[in-house]
Amino acid sequence: GALPNGAAYSASKAAVATFSECLRKELAADNVRVTTLFPGFVDTELFDAFDDEKKAQFDQLRKNIEVLVPQNIADVISMVLSLPQHVSINDIVVRPTKQML
Repeated sequence: GALPNGAAYSASKAAVATFSECLRKELAADNVRVTTLFPGFVDTELFDAFDDEKKAQFDQLRKNIEVLVPQNIADVISMVLSLPQHVSINDIVVRPTKQML
């Protein structure tokens, strides 16, 4: 979604969604499946790049919710790839159960 001070991030997610939908339509006749995965809060090294204030916000979030780990996302990808060729999941949003943003 649209977050304060997150215009570029939010716009890039919208662009990926539109690009993926176009690819899906262009490649469907060739039996190519396109799935767009939108992960929620996954504990990765990405957060090491943030400033101290943002890191503190995420540390507080970690105290309040059980965040995802990379293996959770890998499991979802594995599930999608294991589906029969005629089954396509177009969009997946994966979030920690208690994540509100």
